[in-house]
Amino acid sequence: MANKKLKTQGGKRVGSGRKKADYETKTIAFRVRVEFVEPIKKMVKDYVSERLKGDA
Repeated sequence: MANKKLKTQGGKRVGSGRKKADYETKTIAFRVRVEFVEPIKKMVKDYVSERLKGDA
């Protein structure tokens, strides 16, 4: 049983699971002081929405 192939399927229902994005993504992570978490998240969201406005 040790070499049993693992399932790569995302869910039982056909078509379930997250759809592939039509752009490349990358996950980033870094440590910040707790009091900086919310301001940094807001800054990043504002930046992304501002950049995407130009694409519309």
